[in-house]
Amino acid sequence: MRNKKSLIFVYVRCGVLIFGGVLGYLAYQIHVVKLGYEMSQMQKEKKALERIHTELQIETASLASLERIEQIAVSRLGMAPSSAEQKIMVAELDQNKKRPSVELAEREIEKSIFK
Repeated sequence: MRNKKSLIFVYVRCGVLIFGGVLGYLAYQIHVVKLGYEMSQMQKEKKALERIHTELQIETASLASLERIEQIAVSRLGMAPSSAEQKIMVAELDQNKKRPSVELAEREIEKSIFK
């Protein structure tokens, strides 16, 4: 009788271990499927963000075009191209000096804001 009880106890233990192993395997498989779904969603989101990034780069390039900026400066702001007297000439930096030096060409200014 004692042998039968111990044999049943062994069978129950084996059954619990097998059942636990199957549950663990199923939990693992469910986790893998969930991660696969999340990865798929993230890949879709990445593609959408890359498309938006490309569109923004194109828009930035078109908004930063010099022709467009010049047109806005002339039409909206009433600016005009500068004359030769208003231009500042910048000399190249002397590579031998430790501190950069910039030489500015003299220019005539009729009204100075500093006076």
